[in-house]
Amino acid sequence: DAPSAIARIMDADTVDAVGQAAEVLVKTSNEFNVPGILLAIGDATGQPVNLVVFALTIATLFAFWVLTRCLGFGGGGGGSSNTGSSSGDCVLITGACGGGKTAMFQTLRSGEVFLDRTVTSMDVNEARIEVRSEKLGKSKRARLVDLPGHPRLRAKLDRYANGAKAIVFVVDAVDFTSQRRAVAEHLFEILSHPVVQKRRCPIMIACNKSEKITAHPADFVRKRLEKEIEALRTTRGTLEDTVGEGLGSGAVGLDGAEFAFEHQRSNKTEAVQCAVAGNDLESVREFIVRRG
Repeated sequence: DAPSAIARIMDADTVDAVGQAAEVLVKTSNEFNVPGILLAIGDATGQPVNLVVFALTIATLFAFWVLTRCLGFGGGGGGSSNTGSSSGDCVLITGACGGGKTAMFQTLRSGEVFLDRTVTSMDVNEARIEVRSEKLGKSKRARLVDLPGHPRLRAKLDRYANGAKAIVFVVDAVDFTSQRRAVAEHLFEILSHPVVQKRRCPIMIACNKSEKITAHPADFVRKRLEKEIEALRTTRGTLEDTVGEGLGSGAVGLDGAEFAFEHQRSNKTEAVQCAVAGNDLESVREFIVRRG
């Protein structure tokens, strides 16, 4: 049938792009009376305008648009305003700058070790790939979205949160001690995000670069982050009391108790060791196949 034929000759990203183009053309024809405009241009220039060709083009693109929706390729690409359906089909890879997010994304995408020697990524990277967990003996097709870690670009989380199924938060296990405050602040933003809480996205803290002798164990990273987030809770609570209103964020942890990840009922959180170097990402792959 037609949907199967489309799926065979085009990958998901190509179908998504053409579908979005069709949607734009259909909306344009509906909103701006394109046939009338073409007739006016023909009258003014004295040149014939083939409305039949135009009508067939619109009809073909509209049919393609419907088929892409039936196939489930309607999610947004990087930079698109349509960034995923409410059913949630993407795994977000995020974290502070320098943790190795993009290197992890590219390694998962290609299956080969990718050591990022470029500048910090300033844009979203996105791909649909087949993720294989050897431990589980299962594979799963997942939509991975690599979000920039720069503080000024974190607002992109708002654009992708509605389509998030799970979140991989990447931490540099070597430089963690010196960066722990910034890392905790970034993670706190995610944990307190209203949409992330509503969608009950599971979160994995992926402690990268664990192959190095100076890397901190995942348990150490987890405990230090709990202390830092507890301090942030106190600061945010004092600020809200002073201002007299909430800051638009959801509650993190339990009232009357020090923060602990095990108290996160909306977003179950775990910390694991991993290493992009050497392609030691089985724990991440297992998480994506199981949760994503």
